[in-house]
Amino acid sequence: MRTASGLSIAASLTANIRVNIAAIIAATLVLLPAAVNAQPSRAEMDALGKECEKQREEALAPVRAQRAQDCKDQQLRSPDHCDRYYQSYGNVGLAGGIGMGRQGLYYDLPVCQDWLKARDAAQATGR
Repeated sequence: MRTASGLSIAASLTANIRVNIAAIIAATLVLLPAAVNAQPSRAEMDALGKECEKQREEALAPVRAQRAQDCKDQQLRSPDHCDRYYQSYGNVGLAGGIGMGRQGLYYDLPVCQDWLKARDAAQATGR
């Protein structure tokens, strides 16, 4: 069976596939640099990281204050000890003396999620 252009159906399909593949490759070559450049710059990532840490500190401040106050209310430790002990509560670190990592709190805030995604994308592309 022949198409209107005189080609067989198989030849017509092959020609259409080649044209479609060429169009996909051309679109990829045009759009790829834009996608790579759409990633935040180093300065933008640094700003996102600082904003993340600022919002985390704001969220952690009342939690730390409450934990320190609970410690003081128990009167088992000095007030200075309680303040020092809970001043870094919620930060990333090592748990106890067993060397296991402790995740930081409030990295689920939207700005922190944006920063972590941008950081991971930059590391994946070697930027």
